[in-house]
Amino acid sequence: MSYNAGTTYTSYGTIALMNAALVAHTTLAKDSIYIEVTYNVNATSGGATIPMTMTQFTRRPTVVSAATTTNINPPGTRAVAVTPVGSTVTQLPSNPTAYSVNFTIQNNGNATDTYNLLASIGGTPSGAVTIVTVDGVAGTTGTKTIASGATAVVAVTYTVSGAVPAGTTDKINFKATSQGDPLVNSNGRPDGHRVEGVGHHREGRIQG
Repeated sequence: MSYNAGTTYTSYGTIALMNAALVAHTTLAKDSIYIEVTYNVNATSGGATIPMTMTQFTRRPTVVSAATTTNINPPGTRAVAVTPVGSTVTQLPSNPTAYSVNFTIQNNGNATDTYNLLASIGGTPSGAVTIVTVDGVAGTTGTKTIASGATAVVAVTYTVSGAVPAGTTDKINFKATSQGDPLVNSNGRPDGHRVEGVGHHREGRIQG
């Protein structure tokens, strides 16, 4: 930071050094001292409001002070990545056990973000696989708040129909969309979570 007393700015590496210089400077009535503060913003603080307050104290026997606060608002960027994008698993019809598949969501933006989650079925014919829960909540949707740079694992549970014949396929798709910017999203297993009936035992093979 630096301060100007007249026409020349002098820079100091710490507040303590600047304060020591200010003590040695006499300010005349109605005179002004201009202080310039240089600061860094944490890389994960995008979208936050960061108040910075400067307080001035007199050195008279009766202390007088004044303060002013400036809010710093670093811009937030939104980015997300969902994995995996392909895998193979063989499952028998549920009868009525629910199976589970995990998706990892990574917040690659510089701000904490909340994501809308959506699990859907994309195979043919419909009915071979049914979504049961998303992140422990019944249904096909949910939300997840993730700090900048952090990851979260979301489990999607599903059942495989007992009426699945050999060769039947179905897909589970998973999507995370930023609430901060709905145009930012990522799909897990874009080729789907495929279930194939195998032989007369009607095993299900889940394949991305």
